[in-house]
Amino acid sequence: MANCQKGVWRAAGMLNGAFTKKVIVDRLGYPSMSAHYLKVRVNY
Repeated sequence: MANCQKGVWRAAGMLNGAFTKKVIVDRLGYPSMSAHYLKVRVNY
């Protein structure tokens, strides 16, 4: 991916296909950004 000549947007599309939310959160153990936002957001 680092030497991709297709451009930033094309590389981002390929990364989204390779690393889905399920892979990132479930298998790799990273926290969900949307769940974190819902936990810390301030209601106005």
